[in-house]
Amino acid sequence: MKKASAPKPRGKRRLRAQRREHVAHHEAGHYVAAYFDAMHDSIFRVTIAPSSGVAGRNTGEHPLGEEWSAREAHQVVVGLYAGYAAEVRFDPSREREARLCASSDDEIADALLRSICKARTERWEWEQLSRSRAAAVIVEHWHAVTALARELLDRTTLEGDEAAWIVAIAEGKRAKRNLDEYRRRRAVALGPLRVGPRT
Repeated sequence: MKKASAPKPRGKRRLRAQRREHVAHHEAGHYVAAYFDAMHDSIFRVTIAPSSGVAGRNTGEHPLGEEWSAREAHQVVVGLYAGYAAEVRFDPSREREARLCASSDDEIADALLRSICKARTERWEWEQLSRSRAAAVIVEHWHAVTALARELLDRTTLEGDEAAWIVAIAEGKRAKRNLDEYRRRRAVALGPLRVGPRT
């Protein structure tokens, strides 16, 4: 007797599923780099839902004003390059496609580097350093990238706090600390959480 199995995706469905995996790893790479540069608090949503001509995005506000120090700019540029690094680590055979998908990230990074480095050679050095750092972060925290990508594939969109918990758990850190921080922030914004039956 033959066992029934779910049909395997074919043709366009298979390509869409593969593309979603690439986008999930790309967006997870951005978030994980921000997480380890302590900039993840400014990200309030991570999604792989396509909109406005982009396949996915990390949505948030950067807490900094218009003036960027070299260190802050470097952190942001590393985060921008980390999406490409994660996508290529996930599937090295699609490096060219990953470069095309990261073109808007590269444009933003280039504009930011131009604003802090006037000399062309200095910009090139910063770009190489940033790409190198992004790749190192992705390699070092690959398990966090894959955990976050899996959640994005399951849920499509994650709130910033959810993404932080997933990364913390994947890193083996105490998720309780993150939960306490979430509760503290929520209490400040909305009042204390009620525990137990309502009276």
